[in-house]
Amino acid sequence: MYNEENGRRRQNASKSEQQSYRRYNARIAARKRRQRQRMLTIVGLIVVIAVIAVISIFLFKPSDTKNDPTKADALSGAWMYDQYTKYEFDGYGKGCMCLSDTHYEYSYKINGNTLSMDFENEAVHDCSYTFSVKDNTLTIVGGEGTSGGTYKLNKE
Repeated sequence: MYNEENGRRRQNASKSEQQSYRRYNARIAARKRRQRQRMLTIVGLIVVIAVIAVISIFLFKPSDTKNDPTKADALSGAWMYDQYTKYEFDGYGKGCMCLSDTHYEYSYKINGNTLSMDFENEAVHDCSYTFSVKDNTLTIVGGEGTSGGTYKLNKE
């Protein structure tokens, strides 16, 4: 039994369902739009932070003194004490006392006119000297950890 009133209800119900479906889709679309905007904002912030980090690294990176000969210290080079003994300084805190048949590696520090040497081999005593360099002559005066004395070394 079909009557006109039932038909209208069905038609109205389907219109209401359609409107409800459209509103639901609109809410979902708006939610997705907000999620995309948030995601783009987050990605943008990450990119900005990464760019700032890279710029900071290049602007504030410590100078690489190993590759800059103008930063080498006054002792840089090889210094001969006698025909059997040579001291080598890399100019950046590492060196070697080279005897005719043995090499003793060390780290060194310069503080004013004081040279402190820390030998890797514990059999060799760590020591400090006062030093001066004039022309191609290194003069060291024995201090802590040495037997004293004044030594003159010539640059190779």
